[in-house]
Amino acid sequence: MSVEILEKTNLAPYTSWKIGGDADFFCLPKNIDEIKKALDWSLKKSIPITYLGGGSNVLISDKGVRGLVICFKNFTGIEDESDESHLRIRCKAGTLKMKAMRRFLKEDLAPSLFLSGLPGDLAGGVVMNAGVSETITPKEFVEIVESFKVLVFEGGAFVEKNYKNSDIEWSYRKSKGWEPGAITEVVLSWPLDPKLENVKELVKEAQELRASKQPLSEPSCGSVFRNPLSDPKNPEQKSAGHLIEQAGLKGYQYGGAEISRKHANFIVNKGGAKALDIHCAIGIAQKKVEHLFGIKLHNEVCYLGDWEGLL
Repeated sequence: MSVEILEKTNLAPYTSWKIGGDADFFCLPKNIDEIKKALDWSLKKSIPITYLGGGSNVLISDKGVRGLVICFKNFTGIEDESDESHLRIRCKAGTLKMKAMRRFLKEDLAPSLFLSGLPGDLAGGVVMNAGVSETITPKEFVEIVESFKVLVFEGGAFVEKNYKNSDIEWSYRKSKGWEPGAITEVVLSWPLDPKLENVKELVKEAQELRASKQPLSEPSCGSVFRNPLSDPKNPEQKSAGHLIEQAGLKGYQYGGAEISRKHANFIVNKGGAKALDIHCAIGIAQKKVEHLFGIKLHNEVCYLGDWEGLL
């Protein structure tokens, strides 16, 4: 079995922002053997490796990415391993959260409401312990992940290591203790009882509400900034979007990037935006919010590629 390695491939179509330069080399593996072959190829040529998932939480430099980019977009699939007490699904890394949501929804389970509003793939959800701001259960990935596998280089070969939920240090928008490597498989689990009453109606309502409040029809990465952590000395502390709006930046545009008029914690590509436009809009929001309110906004976005001389 071989894997196709492409040269000079533009990465913009593989990101939700539709932004990014070229990868020196690029591949779209469909199974674990193809991933390993791509890694062996890069190892023999001594070139760096960058992993790209669903592209919903990354900003790729206009200068592109040096070395080989392995994109997990085609590495998808779900296997049902449920028993009498739990719904359990084994998912390949590139499987979209929305596909997992449908499996929970079929059984009228609470994770379907949680997953219905999250973009991107399941591996990305584990990496950043993805979550929602609503007061629901579950509301973070840590609550539904039973285990996952990570592809690492050990003993002269690429092998998969298994991690249980309890092996990982989970925190707000972070997971630690599994790096380095690439997440290849995620097992999600939830009790079959109790059922969530009227969950299908709740999911529909939640999706309609998000569509009314978020710029889902425009290219974005989802929420750009983490909400400031709760401060016991300042219980009225607001969300990142509220702070940016209060700073008067809703609708602010830098080049082709705009701080959304619908939701200020989204930065959208209005057409032809560059990665540098997005970066500058992020910086302006951070500086103004800190100047006015004394609060530092930390972004959730992962910068990938060659940013030398740009930042």
